[in-house]
Amino acid sequence: MSSSSRGESRRRRGGSLVTKLTGTFAALVAIFMIVFLFLLTSFVEQAVTERVLRQASVAARTASQADIAAWTKTFGTEDQGLSLAEIQERLQAMSPSERRIYTDNPRRLAQEEWNSARFERFVQPESEIVAAELLRLLPDGSLALAASSYGGDLDFRPVRGGGDEAFGTGSAVEGILVIDGSQRRVIRGSHPLTDRDGAKVGEISVYIASASIEAAAARLKLKVAYVAMAFVLIGALVAFLLGRRISGPLRRLQEDVHTVARGDLEHRTRARSSDEIGELARSVDQMTESLREARDAEREAAASRHELEVAAEVAARLTPETFFAPAGWDVAGLHHEGKGPAGEYADALQMADGRVGYLVAGASGRGVAAALVLAMARSFLRVVAASERDPGEVLRKVNGLLAGDLRQGMYVTALLVVVEPNGRSVSVANAGHPPLLHWRGASQDLDVVHSEGIALGFDSGPVFDRTLRVASVQLGDGDRVVLHAPGLMELPGADGTPLGERRFVSLVEREAPLISESFVGRVDATLKRFAGGGRLESDVTLLTLARL
Repeated sequence: MSSSSRGESRRRRGGSLVTKLTGTFAALVAIFMIVFLFLLTSFVEQAVTERVLRQASVAARTASQADIAAWTKTFGTEDQGLSLAEIQERLQAMSPSERRIYTDNPRRLAQEEWNSARFERFVQPESEIVAAELLRLLPDGSLALAASSYGGDLDFRPVRGGGDEAFGTGSAVEGILVIDGSQRRVIRGSHPLTDRDGAKVGEISVYIASASIEAAAARLKLKVAYVAMAFVLIGALVAFLLGRRISGPLRRLQEDVHTVARGDLEHRTRARSSDEIGELARSVDQMTESLREARDAEREAAASRHELEVAAEVAARLTPETFFAPAGWDVAGLHHEGKGPAGEYADALQMADGRVGYLVAGASGRGVAAALVLAMARSFLRVVAASERDPGEVLRKVNGLLAGDLRQGMYVTALLVVVEPNGRSVSVANAGHPPLLHWRGASQDLDVVHSEGIALGFDSGPVFDRTLRVASVQLGDGDRVVLHAPGLMELPGADGTPLGERRFVSLVEREAPLISESFVGRVDATLKRFAGGGRLESDVTLLTLARL
């Protein structure tokens, strides 16, 4: 499987942005609602519990407003206010007939039965009060059960920290009520009973079932659960719509990036918004433009490298490795290409009547254009020289051939030296080139041979023909002539200073007595030292003839 196929498979397993946003947002809403449900339920349950505690205290306080006697069995009878011992003493003081009448008195019995059922009536099935009891204060300060709504044993165990919560003069506490072995979770509200002077004479307790708390909490949990589900669904819908809104531009941007990745660097993104996606799209466009520019630059660089390779190949064929030397002459040449090839060259021309012409030429510009111009000029020079004896005539005819083919601004400079048959003179023609140097062996003097002429290609004929002058130079034994191209004078040294005419003339004067091969070798070594020992930055072309 390819890397792109594996990446696509991972993207499919990872799910779309819409799915991720929807799931994430729904999960966050669900977590939030669960926490909210827990906190709200706890708060409401506590609030309901506090309310029921208060209600229990209020119920006990309400019940305590009645006189303590109102809760006793003898309330409303002739025994009201008497203690059990006092009633017993009264019965003992009665005669048998009075005791029978007292015992069988239906009104008293009915009142006592009504009084005994008062707590039972206080606890109704439809109410939340499950039990009530009356405690009488004993002389020792303890409380004893005086009346209750139940007939069996009762036990109460607090569960909310073990202490009562005060509500005014009353209190309430949550706990477990055990009646005859049956347990119920209740709220006990208590309130003291006082006499007319405000002294405590007892306490009344009311037990209220806490089922209302649990029911209220359960109802609340159910409602909040419904709300939470609704919020989760709404959140999922909002996340889905938001994801669609976000993923749409992102999907289009992804398609644009894929188009660019397939090589279409002219393609631009379709997002035009001013948000982060729009900024991302503009960044992608900038990246694409940079890639296009880099691609174009690479193509141009590749074309330039190809041009340089072609120019180097052409330049390598322009200057011969060795130069033919007529009898009685010593000839040697030197040629180095600078940074750009094909700026200059040297050549030996076979001319009519066995004459030999020595040429150094240079073209304006560098690279392929200069290489092609020099190659064309070299071909013309060789063809024309084969049928001519006069160097001036050679240059005139070559100028006529070049002038019509060179574009404006292009030209060729040339210095042509022809060895005459007598072997003691040379004819010199100069077309805009640095002049010939003539070193005299007898006097150790150096002369500069000035011969007039403009560069080849500037003019189609009249001006060139009129300005060109051929000079004749007589050479004695040991004399030397040096032809060189302009690049030699411009050669930069290690400190960036060009070689210049003065240094070169001094170099020629110093090394001229040597044979030509040694002369060229010493000049080459000196130039390399001057340039810092590395590759020469500019073209160096030199050709020398010495009379033996």
